[in-house]
Amino acid sequence: MQFLADDSGNAQLVWDRELARMGGSLLQSWRWGEYRRRQGWRIERLRVENGSGVALAQVMFKHAGPISFAHIPRGPVVSGDAIWPDLVEAIDQTCRRHRAVSVVVECEQEPVFVAGQRQTGFAAGPPHLHPARTIKASLGSDDELLAAMHASTRYHVRRAARDGVAIERAAGDASDRALFYRLLADTCRRNGFPIHPPAYYDDLLRLFDDDAALMMARHDDQIIAAALAVCFGDGAVYLHGGTSTERRGHGAAHLVQWELMRWARERGSHWYDFWGIATDGLYQFKIGFGGEVIDYPPTLERRYHPALAGAARVALAARDPIRTRIAQRSLKRRAD
Repeated sequence: MQFLADDSGNAQLVWDRELARMGGSLLQSWRWGEYRRRQGWRIERLRVENGSGVALAQVMFKHAGPISFAHIPRGPVVSGDAIWPDLVEAIDQTCRRHRAVSVVVECEQEPVFVAGQRQTGFAAGPPHLHPARTIKASLGSDDELLAAMHASTRYHVRRAARDGVAIERAAGDASDRALFYRLLADTCRRNGFPIHPPAYYDDLLRLFDDDAALMMARHDDQIIAAALAVCFGDGAVYLHGGTSTERRGHGAAHLVQWELMRWARERGSHWYDFWGIATDGLYQFKIGFGGEVIDYPPTLERRYHPALAGAARVALAARDPIRTRIAQRSLKRRAD
């Protein structure tokens, strides 16, 4: 049986509750879908159930003229292996309605049909649209968090506190968001990668409300570092952060992450996802907090119009330089 979730408040509650119970990702949550809708994606939520189990898939469509490109980020979420054929049929029906040339699936774990008998119609997909690798740290007590850190990270956390760096959770008003954006822009210039417009980050804070935290580090009455994380289910995900180029010597970025991890733990999170790691300096920064390195399985693609699928991806990538940067890093890592 297939159920397409409606837009009522009750449907949102039911969707997120079931998704969290099944261990689903933030990127499959209802509010993440609404967040992406504000960036021009159309959202379809599928719930499929049969005697063997339940499956949830939030499918996102980016339209370009008469066709579209479909994407299932960090999903679908499946309970019961025999549900896959029914889920694929539901995805196919939805993609046909949107005239999708293909659908790219970014699973958190390798689907059973790939590990066992390969299902007809799926092929190796393009580079990940989201980071292909991350670090997840368990959120124990303060002593356990500190013990899991590399010695240098622990030193920076303690040094920042000794140097008088103060951490405050921002109210999320216009002035706080403007300060945060200036730090993001500074960081992007320093590292040579593009940045989204302010509304991209403003929408995230508004939609997730109390489930999002923007922590800011203040020193000598100046905000010198900030980071944003979101809680969903039994975990939290760090999504964006920035530091002042001129005043990076106080360990403020380390102390901000420490306080975000403690905030997430207080809200009931059991783990903290650093979102993505590459081979640059951010890798060293993030891995310093300890945790497990996780490699997501390669993407899969179901091509409805093979001749158009590649061209559609190229056209969409041209509209989103940040995702292009992620894909390039993923390709570089594969080559290394």
